[in-house]
This record gives sequence, C-alpha cells and structure tokens, in this order.
Amino acid sequence: EESSDASLPHAVLRPNRFMQMLTAPPLGVAAHLAESDRAEHPFADAAISMIDARDVAAVGAAILVGDDPEAQHGSQTYELTGPTAATLAGDLAEALRAIRPRPVEVAACDATKFVISAGVPEPAAARLAGFLDVLAKCSAVSDRAEAITGRAPRSLADFVRDDTRPWLPRS
Repeated sequence: EESSDASLPHAVLRPNRFMQMLTAPPLGVAAHLAESDRAEHPFADAAISMIDARDVAAVGAAILVGDDPEAQHGSQTYELTGPTAATLAGDLAEALRAIRPRPVEVAACDATKFVISAGVPEPAAARLAGFLDVLAKCSAVSDRAEAITGRAPRSLADFVRDDTRPWLPRS
C-alpha cells in the first residue's frame, strides 16, 4: 500500500447560513413577506451569524490573488460569518422598516411544519428540521472575512438595501 504526503494546496471556506437563503424557497421568508406584513419562520428568534455569498466569494478571490496563497492560506479552514448574529424578528424586521410602507412581523414557528408547508415531503421534513435546529444555533461571529479581504462583510441591513425587490409588498 503506497501512501503519499502530496496534496493539492487548498483553503476551506466554511460559511454559516447564506443571506441569499432568506429570499429563496423553501427556507426563505421574503416571498411570505411580499404577500403579507406577517410571516412565520423557524429562525425568527434565532440569532444567526449569516453571511452574504458575495462576501464568501470576496474571501476566495482575495486568497487566490494574494502574493503567496499556499504559504498564507494553505490547508487552512476559515469560519466565515457576517459581522453580527442577526434575528429575523428583530434585525430583518428593522432593516425592512426603511423600505416598506408598513412594519413587518416575523414570528417563530415549528421547523417541521414550516418545511412541510413549503412542499417538502414529510419524511424529508423531519430530517431537514433537525438540520435547521443546528443552523439556529450558529450565532458565533468570526472576523476572518474582514481579516482576509480588508473590509467588513455586509450586514443584514446592507443585504436588504442592496436588492429591495424581494422584500417589497406585492399589494
């Protein structure tokens, strides 16, 4: 049996939940808020240090174009988060006040029922709900994105301001 110590240089980027998931089914809340000023979501009260996917891309790009990516980042794992742990009931609702005609409310609900209502079959919903329970506990904040790119990652308010369309009421 031959073993080799040779491996490809790499860095692992490990982001928490992407902010973009807030606007996409089945776990998004934007479509619900476009229909009503009230929505239910299993993460309503969970402080999650989500990150904008564009910030993850910026970290990858900064690593790739650095002077010596292998020496600086080789075999590293980077936990990537936004600048704070944000809640949907508090932080998202507050960010939406600036762009909507009326305030919104995001209330907590059962994760399994939420994913079933989004069209996920019941056996898969139970497994997905377990994963959501883990995500709901991802509140730790890392400074790695800022340290690598030289700029703070976008806040949830920045994310909402960058593209208001998914958040505006349809009626």
